Amino acid sequence: MTNGLIRRRLARIQCASMKLDVPLDQPLADEIYAFWGWIFESEHDFPPDVFTGSEREFVRYRIYVERIDGRIASTCNLIWSDSDPRVAGLGEVATHPEFRRRGLAGDVCAQALEDFRGAGGEAVYLGTNNPGALRVYHRLGWRRLAGTAIMAAASNGNAPEEFMADYFRAPGRVAMRPADPAIRATIVPLLCTAHDWRVLDANMGMHSIRYEIQGSCNGLYRRCSDVTNDERGQWFVAATEDGRAVGLSSARLDDDGRCRVDGFAHWRFMDSMSDLLDAAVAWGRDRGAGSFAARLCVEDEDKIRRFDDLGFRSGPPGDDFEIDGRTVASVMYERA
Repeated sequence: MTNGLIRRRLARIQCASMKLDVPLDQPLADEIYAFWGWIFESEHDFPPDVFTGSEREFVRYRIYVERIDGRIASTCNLIWSDSDPRVAGLGEVATHPEFRRRGLAGDVCAQALEDFRGAGGEAVYLGTNNPGALRVYHRLGWRRLAGTAIMAAASNGNAPEEFMADYFRAPGRVAMRPADPAIRATIVPLLCTAHDWRVLDANMGMHSIRYEIQGSCNGLYRRCSDVTNDERGQWFVAATEDGRAVGLSSARLDDDGRCRVDGFAHWRFMDSMSDLLDAAVAWGRDRGAGSFAARLCVEDEDKIRRFDDLGFRSGPPGDDFEIDGRTVASVMYERA
């Protein structure tokens, strides 16, 4: 093929780059969501109605789309909250098979990162296990966070661990509230901190990255929210005035009239643990729970002492935990 023919063919290709702020109109939202469903063939981290505005009061979404000849060629999705605009999550990085190896995914991700930094953002998180994608993200400034399949790009060039140490260093007043989509991005640095406790929350299946690889990023909010299935559970966040999520707790009604509670907090904000668990207990009591129980890892001795201080007492053994392929015993701590 001659160079002249190649140039003529390229001239006929119509390319368009778009930045789409949610809410989208329904046909466009359906088109993009269907594209992601076709590419990923797995459960989405976001329900479809978020792209038509169901979470607009809590969180902001911006979708970057590259079209070629009218077809979606490549995308990514940036998510952040006005309550803490320092932190964002990047996801839905997808390229149509016909248009791969052209650098399109790198282009849309680079644009998203540039825009977020230009608005004063400090760190963008993403999750990947794809070796090819890892190389692309690394070239763009993302770095792997130890103990996870998550990468972070800090605006000041620091390693992810350095950014998070600074992020949680400042003190602040903490308030408890039921979890909401405003924390979709801000729970990522919290759950990707190397906490000393092995089991952070048994109801939500959250373990510390110090002992088990965390493979999810934008999916963390969905996984935590599963505790609310069938309206038999709720989860709570301890948040500072500047929007940082510094602790989580959960409550889940079981079939025996009990309410299972659990929770954890960043070590700098450990004073919030009692209020987090009080919120979970109050939720269960309001729904008629006759007693409360927590399934605690026997190796988390500091956590056991804290539950003991809150009036829980040691009961029978519980179901074992599986932590990074290792079986660890549990004990039920109970209170009326």
